[in-house]
Amino acid sequence: MSAPNCPIAGVVTTFNNAQTLKPCLASLKAICSEIVVLDSGSTDRTREIAESFGARFYVQAFAGYSAQKAAAIALASADWIVLLDSDEALDDIAQQAICTALPTLTLTALTLAPETLAIAGFRLKRRELIFWRYQHIFSKHNRFLRVFDRRKARMSGHAVHESVLVTGKIVDLAGYIIHEGDRSIEQKLTKLNQYSSLAALAKRPLPGFAGAFRLTLYPVWYFF
Repeated sequence: MSAPNCPIAGVVTTFNNAQTLKPCLASLKAICSEIVVLDSGSTDRTREIAESFGARFYVQAFAGYSAQKAAAIALASADWIVLLDSDEALDDIAQQAICTALPTLTLTALTLAPETLAIAGFRLKRRELIFWRYQHIFSKHNRFLRVFDRRKARMSGHAVHESVLVTGKIVDLAGYIIHEGDRSIEQKLTKLNQYSSLAALAKRPLPGFAGAFRLTLYPVWYFF
């Protein structure tokens, strides 16, 4: 697939993500004019893999999820950003949708309708791989704002579940972000504990009952 006819930067933050990074960067390389990786001091092959895809690789001490992503976005030279986690990748349909949508937004203001000029970002559905199976096709797929004009955007600043906030119109695109997720219950519990600790520090404790309910019962609906 050829890259869109406009500069667009793929941005990823990493820490010891050699196991999942290749699909992520391959999907970005297919459509982006540049890839920026901001690392937190990996000791595995993360840097080697990133540079094999032509990424510009930077290292910075971890500043928190939101601040780290904001710093990575600031290192890009393009105004339009595709922001992925290191265990996420764009499927072919999402790549094509981005390639179709973005060139339109680089035309001069005189040729664009007001409703098009107002677009600040695009959302994509995310399909989860949890433990060993992808979620059921008829289950709910959450949408995430991952393609955006950074001139109209900022990170939310949340300690956990950080997100991109934009000033302007948001449009939904076809295709999926494929999320490799957690391949074992141990990984899931470790992540939940980490997020709970961060939420407590932010004085936003996660509800224990709700977390337990989602962990034990919601996967039944996801996969069966």
